[in-house]
Amino acid sequence: MAELSQASDALQLLDDRYLVVALDGSDFDQPFNPKSENIFQGKDGRRSCQIHVNALYDFLNKLYLDLVFQPRQKMNERDAALAMLKNLAQREKDFIVLMDRGYSSFNLIENCNRLKHCHYVIRTKAGYGAIKEIAGMSEQEYDIDLSCRVTSSHHYYVTHKDREKFLHLILHKKHHYKAIRSKNTKDWRWDFEGLCNVKFRVCKFRINPPGSADEWEVLITNLDRDEFPLARMKEIYHLRW
Repeated sequence: MAELSQASDALQLLDDRYLVVALDGSDFDQPFNPKSENIFQGKDGRRSCQIHVNALYDFLNKLYLDLVFQPRQKMNERDAALAMLKNLAQREKDFIVLMDRGYSSFNLIENCNRLKHCHYVIRTKAGYGAIKEIAGMSEQEYDIDLSCRVTSSHHYYVTHKDREKFLHLILHKKHHYKAIRSKNTKDWRWDFEGLCNVKFRVCKFRINPPGSADEWEVLITNLDRDEFPLARMKEIYHLRW
């Protein structure tokens, strides 16, 4: 990491400004050791030793910038992502991080909103299981700004949910909430105030012919609309593939 930091002036940048990185994770098997902290039991009951490797990859320079290793049984990709993004921000260079649907959470979005030098593009669900405001969008292209009202207070949620149609309750380990809720609000970690407006830009566009199972793509971002209009957002996210 130190050598990469020293060579950062020579790195290729998008628009001569942005590092373009992606976050993802993969599982790796290890030789079985019954005393290992990495023992993982699958749905079929079989036990193995597995680690989950979270990687931060620089597209333009074809470099791995950071890795976080976790026991497969205790993996938390969002926590690992946040740790790596905070490390990257210390380099004092603007970056764009591309993330898939598994990273979509209010806590990670708000952390990125407040993290210096951090610009993000997060793929998120368009229909069932999506953030309520996004699930309600009609089948057409969008490029809009959203502000989601988020609370970690069960009392506030219960007393205000009928008046505030799009109020979101963050799950917290100290409370007991409904078992069925959107994955986007199933976030055991919340680093901010009890009541918070999480703001982001939503880009929705067609990627397959009408009627296809995956007809629409939805991206959450804080990139500037003038600098990155909808057509360019499509190109930016395509880099990840």
